[in-house]
Amino acid sequence: MNNELVSREFNSQIKKIKSDKYSGSVRVLNETISALYNFLVKEKDLPEKELIYLMQTSIKSVVEIHNQFSALDHFYHEAVLSMEDFIEKRNKLSEDDPEKPSLQNYLLGITADYINKWKNVNRKIAALVYSAYDFKDKTVLIHSNSNTILALFEYLKEQDVYPDIIQTEARPKYEGRILAEHLTGMGFKVNMIVDAAMVKYLTKVNIALIGCDCIFPDFFINKIGSMPLALGCQRMKVPLYVLADSRKLSKQTQIKSEKRKTAGEVWHTSLQGLHIENYYFETIPNELISKLITESFAIDGNKISNQFDNLIS
Repeated sequence: MNNELVSREFNSQIKKIKSDKYSGSVRVLNETISALYNFLVKEKDLPEKELIYLMQTSIKSVVEIHNQFSALDHFYHEAVLSMEDFIEKRNKLSEDDPEKPSLQNYLLGITADYINKWKNVNRKIAALVYSAYDFKDKTVLIHSNSNTILALFEYLKEQDVYPDIIQTEARPKYEGRILAEHLTGMGFKVNMIVDAAMVKYLTKVNIALIGCDCIFPDFFINKIGSMPLALGCQRMKVPLYVLADSRKLSKQTQIKSEKRKTAGEVWHTSLQGLHIENYYFETIPNELISKLITESFAIDGNKISNQFDNLIS
């Protein structure tokens, strides 16, 4: 495959990732890393300026589009800071130094290391959730679509534990259907409900599960509909577990506002005087969480703020 075709393939993958409105943050991150790694493997002897542009522009553009996904931001800043440090140290070497390493090989190395470091993170979360809660003969409510939650049910299947599932559709993109297809394909019984019915069905469940896209000291960000679910769980005394890997913890104080999404996703109409609001994400206070479970710890929601510095270190 020649360089032009490789570049075209990479740009096409990046464009597809940027337009993805269905996947959670970890899937988007994994697809971004995979596209970068494959590009670095296939494209030979890339000029350094092109590599720097690739990281600071192409990869950054994915981060800016999916600006609610802190796991993406985690990888980008870790990779870019590491790249800049590498360039600074390497530039101190003599031009004719035979040991002078290439930036492309370095980026390949840190990308491979990153993939290896995080490849089993969802399974680690699943094992911790399984040890924290007995799912046998239970009914679970799930909102939206999450790779982390899917990994939990893959783990439950391995343990021969099959709780009943109530799954929201997750409007406006209906990505709850994606998770429902995976779960039914694994042998779980799934009842699909409209988002507005979630509180009604809390009377029928033992626990509610959601993923999240970013966690701050006092609140977290997740798919729209998570706030009424959290309030409903509090009212109905149903435990709400949030499953997320530790890359989603963030100390940022400035959060970019989400851009309003296409009105036609809600209703295709030309009614005069009608204004349609369509957003994908919302913030939820951490105090509404029963437990936040990552790959390395489980913590009550009302304790996150005071212990945040220790959790993120």
